[in-house]
Amino acid sequence: MKKQNEAVFAAITSIKGSLTGDLTAQEISQVAEIVTQGIEDGEVAFSDEAHVKYDTTAKKFSYAKSMVKNWLRKSTTLNGGNKYVPETKRGPVGDATLKALKALLAQHPDNQEVLDAIEAQEAKIAADKASKNTKKIDVDALPEHLRKFA
Repeated sequence: MKKQNEAVFAAITSIKGSLTGDLTAQEISQVAEIVTQGIEDGEVAFSDEAHVKYDTTAKKFSYAKSMVKNWLRKSTTLNGGNKYVPETKRGPVGDATLKALKALLAQHPDNQEVLDAIEAQEAKIAADKASKNTKKIDVDALPEHLRKFA
């Protein structure tokens, strides 16, 4: 049984004649079709959980296509020897306080005090977000009769 990356490399080689990351969109789809067939035939590693989650050929194809694109970005063999660097660095997602409150709510689903704290934290997050989206207004640049609104 081939590892997923081995299956991608073999499929690229069968289509392009050599191992290269220079593929068109059509060639990426062809590689994904080959990998999908390998998954369905049991020739490519695919966990039992993945078989349950991706239970149709279309879902397996979508998975395989994403996997091919991932290897094209991240494999130094395919991307010209470049270390993969994500386009944006993502920090922690979401508000830590809100996450903690929701975890507490899971333990105490009928606790009104926790529900109120969640509501207050969500309001605070919304207010913070709104204030960040507010643009600074140059009052002196406004016509005299509109300055009172700034």
